[in-house]
Amino acid sequence: MNNNSVNGTISQEQNGKAKRLLDFGYNLIPLNAKHPPLVKWTKYQTKRIHFQDFWNWSSNPWNVDILNWGLITGKKEYSDCPAIIVIDTDNEEAEAIVKKLCPDTPVKQKTGSGGTHRIYRRPADIAYIPNRQGTKIDGKEYKIDIRGDGGYICAPGSLHPRTNKRYKEVDAWTIELINQAPFYNPDWLPCENQKSDFPKTPTAEKEKSDFLPEGAIRDWLRARPGSTQGKGADNYCFGLCCDIIHGFNLTPEEALPFMLEWGSTDTNVDNLGGYYPWTEEQLRHKLNDAANTSPKMEVGYLIPKPSFDFGTIEFEIPEQKKKEVKEEKKSIVRILKRSELKNIPKPQWLITGHVKEQSLGIIYGYYGTYKSFVAIDMMLSVANGLPYLEKFETKKGNVIYCAGEGAHGLDDRVAAWEIARNGGKETENIFTIADMFSMLESGQVTEVANLINQTVNGPVSLIVIDTLARYFGAGDEDKTKEMNVFVTHCALLNKYLKCSVAILHHMGKDGAKKARGSIALAGAADWMLETSKKKEDDTFATVRCEKQKDAPPLESYIVNTTLQGNSLMLTYGGGAKAFSLERKTVQFLKLCVHLSPDKKQRNAAIAANAGVEEQACRNALNHAIGKGWVAEGKDKKAKTYWLTAEGYNFANKEGFAKRE
Repeated sequence: MNNNSVNGTISQEQNGKAKRLLDFGYNLIPLNAKHPPLVKWTKYQTKRIHFQDFWNWSSNPWNVDILNWGLITGKKEYSDCPAIIVIDTDNEEAEAIVKKLCPDTPVKQKTGSGGTHRIYRRPADIAYIPNRQGTKIDGKEYKIDIRGDGGYICAPGSLHPRTNKRYKEVDAWTIELINQAPFYNPDWLPCENQKSDFPKTPTAEKEKSDFLPEGAIRDWLRARPGSTQGKGADNYCFGLCCDIIHGFNLTPEEALPFMLEWGSTDTNVDNLGGYYPWTEEQLRHKLNDAANTSPKMEVGYLIPKPSFDFGTIEFEIPEQKKKEVKEEKKSIVRILKRSELKNIPKPQWLITGHVKEQSLGIIYGYYGTYKSFVAIDMMLSVANGLPYLEKFETKKGNVIYCAGEGAHGLDDRVAAWEIARNGGKETENIFTIADMFSMLESGQVTEVANLINQTVNGPVSLIVIDTLARYFGAGDEDKTKEMNVFVTHCALLNKYLKCSVAILHHMGKDGAKKARGSIALAGAADWMLETSKKKEDDTFATVRCEKQKDAPPLESYIVNTTLQGNSLMLTYGGGAKAFSLERKTVQFLKLCVHLSPDKKQRNAAIAANAGVEEQACRNALNHAIGKGWVAEGKDKKAKTYWLTAEGYNFANKEGFAKRE
């Protein structure tokens, strides 16, 4: 039986009391018994509800058994009536403490459970008054709750679901009566949890931040829903504490007000969906524990990064609250004395031997030489902090992939790598730009850079542009002026995003083995890698370091390909020099079916019989001579070759001995 409604709607008496408060200027929300709210109500902490909404809610469209009204407490700007703070006592012991420590107020109501709600006016000069569940005084916990900013209480006329008793005003509430209530003072009930300091830890002892990006912190927390008790609530809350401490570089004391706001929102519920806010004591403990953990990324990874305009090479800091720090206008250049040169940080390897931090590089080669696979292995290795090709160490960081060549096959390539190298775990730190833009247009580059700033949590380590042609717009790669614009914008990405930029590029078609287009690109690059294949159908490629600024060039190496799922995967195939010698050994073994220990032959005859080019045959024979597998005649004009006993035994062992 629905004791709270008449014909499925809220009772007239209860509706009348709620309507009176609504007319005063207070916001009311529908509750399922005591909680939870039946609508998304956090917006009504700052926005006036419509009377039509009130009447629609009154009809109980949810068909709940007990429909009550919740009166929103705390700071408000949507009406002129006094904002209120409520002290809630649940038993006689708590009542005695409040009577002793707090002044009386004429605005009270008896709760359905037998407790008391004391209504006080909210002082305007206190920035934030948190909600509190329980109060500890002299080491003892009392059932004294505070409903402050972002809280609510059951309004007069509500029905308690357990006792079936109504909430009743002691004296009828009027605006005149509410204006006689004392202003609330947090010092009346000095909860020991609130007064106690955080234990001194290295993080807690750090100096307070020069800037507190309050808007960014609140926006970040608003995007995080509340927790559900019994469903990982503790771990979830602790994770948020770690992010707010390390991500925004805050002390626990600085972080506490923000976490209290989050912890008091109506999305924090128990396992039955009832309102279950976090207490200050709980949040203080978690923030202190978070301060003692190691950050998962570079401290400050959630602090808003500068937005900038490549057209004027100027940037502005997002709006931030300044704390006792004078603003200084920064120049776009620095002038260093000789003594200051030693203080310039030396760039560290992002990928050992290949890519340094904040560098500009090129990976180029002909079509089909696996340059995209090299880049994908590099960026996924960085994103996961794993060795590139399982050999070269990397420094973990966020990666942006500009997939101008098309993103349709990228998922298969990434999935293949994740299965082979990352145990099938998906990569979190990689972000793909699937659309093309022009790197010659400062406005477009600015927009993309700012979008990266807004989207990616933490610093970006590497941007891969695949390929230069796709992001060169309508420009001419052969024109130095236009290539310089492209290079300048890449360098500005280096500077303002503090990341490395890797450009995938094609080989020139004029027969010269160099990257296509103006030489300005190669001149500006800090490093250059060339990928190449001997034959079009080879399943391996050579990676050659053409340029490495301020470091010795890496020895060329081989990358082999294997099929993993629906995509190819690269594996390290060793140094290219050793690989070349190995190929000569294989070539020699193929010649052995046409060589004999007792027959001297000319190079041309051996090559003809084997069906190989004479130069390749000569290279293989010279390699075999060095191994002692082949002997050569002394006549330089008509040089002949034959197998030694050692060569015959080796060929016979490998199954390549001369056929009889």
